[in-house]
Amino acid sequence: MTAYPSLGSNVGGAITANLGLWYTFLRLKGHTIDIKKILLLIIGTMVFISIIIFIDINQPLGSQSHLGKTITLIIGEGSSELFAIIIRKLQMHLGLINYHFGGWILLSAIFLFSYLLFNPKNKIRKLRVYLPKIYTGLQGLLLTAIIAIFFNDSGIVTATILFLYFVILLIYSI
Repeated sequence: MTAYPSLGSNVGGAITANLGLWYTFLRLKGHTIDIKKILLLIIGTMVFISIIIFIDINQPLGSQSHLGKTITLIIGEGSSELFAIIIRKLQMHLGLINYHFGGWILLSAIFLFSYLLFNPKNKIRKLRVYLPKIYTGLQGLLLTAIIAIFFNDSGIVTATILFLYFVILLIYSI
């Protein structure tokens, strides 16, 4: 529903949700995430987004979401328009991060906890052993926050919200 063109087509949110939820689901089902599964997740997400793009660009121009209009523009103007969009989004992200020093603290905390969870030592290892589902949920939240930073227009805001859930779950589990 997040990606469907008639409902606003939040592509970044759809990519974030798709990758984050599938990763967490696979881990909760006991699957190890190897390169084959990562590629499958990426290809599945690309197919999903391609279907949404196909639906969107086949609507009348007045009914297209921003995604459909952007794709139509890229088809008409070429890849230079795509690079201009990417640069504008990167500038927007840096502006949001630099708006307040908290953005850099948040990014640092996300990467620190990612290192601790994906390379467990001491007390974090105990969490993985005694509360494996919560540990997997924490990994899923962090991974989804990182994906949101890269793919969502308001990725730093999304990452902040996800990080709040992460901190609450971590405090609860400790």
